[in-house]
Amino acid sequence: MAIRVFVVNGHDEIRRLFMAWLEREEGIQVVGDVRDAAEAIDALGKMSVDVLLLDIDVSDRQAIAAIRTAREAFPKLRIVGMTWDPLPDRVVMMMDAGVRAVFDKASKLDGLVRVIAKCFE
Repeated sequence: MAIRVFVVNGHDEIRRLFMAWLEREEGIQVVGDVRDAAEAIDALGKMSVDVLLLDIDVSDRQAIAAIRTAREAFPKLRIVGMTWDPLPDRVVMMMDAGVRAVFDKASKLDGLVRVIAKCFE
């Protein structure tokens, strides 16, 4: 059974890049995408998702609130926070809110698959 991934990123081109990369991977199925965290919470209630890939850079406050809301509403959901700026304070803030892993968007994309897999260890 494939890992069902939902992608949230405010930049259309970057979101499409992540989706295209993930869709090439065996064992991963991209089940949806939206531009912001508020839209994601709505969409999550309408489909079965294993991993929420959430861009934190759009708005820290909105993303952190969405992480908390998603964790409460969907306790089995694994959340991966993505950022260009993985400073320790920011990573701690995301982990405290409920992310399972953090992906540095400056990293190579093959690392994203490893981060997603790590959520299931």
